[in-house]
Amino acid sequence: MNNKAFTISLALAALAVFMIYEYISSKEQEYKAKYGSETAVVIAKKDIPELSEIHANMIEIVSKPKQFIEPGKTTSKEEVVGFIVSVPIRKGEQITLNKIVAPGVKTGLSRQISVGKRALAIPVSDDTAVGRLLKPGDRVDLVATIDPPGGTKGSQITKVILQDVLVLAVGEWVTTVAPRKVEKDDATGKDLVRNLNVERNFNTITLEMEPVQAPQVVLLQNAGARLTVMLRNSDDTDRLSLGAVTLLDVLGADTNKIIRAPSAQR
Repeated sequence: MNNKAFTISLALAALAVFMIYEYISSKEQEYKAKYGSETAVVIAKKDIPELSEIHANMIEIVSKPKQFIEPGKTTSKEEVVGFIVSVPIRKGEQITLNKIVAPGVKTGLSRQISVGKRALAIPVSDDTAVGRLLKPGDRVDLVATIDPPGGTKGSQITKVILQDVLVLAVGEWVTTVAPRKVEKDDATGKDLVRNLNVERNFNTITLEMEPVQAPQVVLLQNAGARLTVMLRNSDDTDRLSLGAVTLLDVLGADTNKIIRAPSAQR
């Protein structure tokens, strides 16, 4: 009798589980038919203030019904990490493409600068900046040539003052921004898109340097030094011990071949 009752109980329990499963399945089908199948989307795990850089610990991936997915959805962390939010994003809010922008001019150059370093712009020309063939992300050395105070003609000193420094920007072209600029055509009133990466008309480059180095460069500029940029291979990180060079150093043993003007007749 007990065995029969136990068997009946098991059968009733199995039937109940089956009915519950069928009910849940039917509700799922009804739910999917009404709201659509679920898709993975990226949402904010915490409030993200405007103009903040998105880090991996700020976001998570969840599944949401198709009807509740916003246009421009992002589905992986790789799509958003490192980008800047253009509007405040609240916890649980979906991170869509229209809410984020790549770091660049619009979001400020400051986010391109390494922590603890500074950005300084220096004037350049064709003959001082490798024919203006520089681009953001290049690595360069900076050379200064200066006439020492009280020095005579030909007593200039040239010295490599910075080695292996990062070019953050050339003119208005910043490392990770789409290299373009929208300008208003005064004649037609229409917007013109100008590609910055195909132009060589920039007059400054912005370098990343240590805080102690920036005042030194500014001082040399104000003292009338001629600054020249030397481009180096981006994989070459060697920093050499280089002393200052004078004209006599360059000429060496040939210094005595310099033809000196005859002394004035008395």
